[in-house]
Amino acid sequence: REFLAPQPSFAVLDTLTTEILFPQKGDTIAPTNVTLEWQAMPGATHYYVEMSRFASFPGNSTDTYLVDTNNLYIGDLVNNRTYYWRIKAYSDYSFCSPISPVASFRTATPDNTTSTDAVYA
Repeated sequence: REFLAPQPSFAVLDTLTTEILFPQKGDTIAPTNVTLEWQAMPGATHYYVEMSRFASFPGNSTDTYLVDTNNLYIGDLVNNRTYYWRIKAYSDYSFCSPISPVASFRTATPDNTTSTDAVYA
């Protein structure tokens, strides 16, 4: 059967959940930007990231991103606001991993800024 090509092997992502690293619930970050970070998932080729001002992630108020790294820079955040975010990992063969638990963070007011270095210390 010369017409059959060997099929590539791939990781099944259907039981793995992506772990959020930063920022996590309760973190206060600089008021203008943040780099969202999560644990890279074995076999994942891309990550679908959702970020919203609402924990219910309504379609008209949710920003979505598709990235191929385990971090995402987001700028132009509003001071003194809570943002919610979550991630779903997938590969070229699977979009079936559970979506991560929702994480949230708050942007600081200009006089209440916590740097990323201080959070990791």
